[in-house]
Amino acid sequence: MLNANPHEEQVKELIVLYPRLRRAMTIFMFGSRIDADDVVQDAYEKAFERIHSFREDSSLYTWLYQIARNRALDLVRKKAPDLMDEEGWMDRLMDERNDDPGESGQVQALRQAIRQLPSTMREVVVLKVLEGFSYEEMEQITGENVQTLKSRMFRAKRRLHELMKPDT
Repeated sequence: MLNANPHEEQVKELIVLYPRLRRAMTIFMFGSRIDADDVVQDAYEKAFERIHSFREDSSLYTWLYQIARNRALDLVRKKAPDLMDEEGWMDRLMDERNDDPGESGQVQALRQAIRQLPSTMREVVVLKVLEGFSYEEMEQITGENVQTLKSRMFRAKRRLHELMKPDT
């Protein structure tokens, strides 16, 4: 008997990925759960519409994250089009909503240090460290080449190390 939906397994996997993507977009949208939920809902609608176009040359999550990232950028453009013309657009969207009073002082310090990174460095930290993407997957998501991403990660680590040094 033929499978009525040739993409049934991918649809099931998309559903399983929902909590992970929601968490990632909340971080990407800097704690705005309302905006993150809007982005995730839009991304899932697009993904379900286009599941037939998914090529297995990347993971399903990489493909889904790329859709969500693009939807997030569209939302930012719509809400504040003048910010998108400048390099530091992510910096001006940052606020304190991600802080959790139950976190240790070191975790809060790291979160604050990450906030101080330029947007391009912050994005690679989120993609690599928090989401665990490979550099090749990050290249697919961002459109930046692997060497550029590695260079940004190197600079981000060095800057975080400087920011996390205790004052002496």
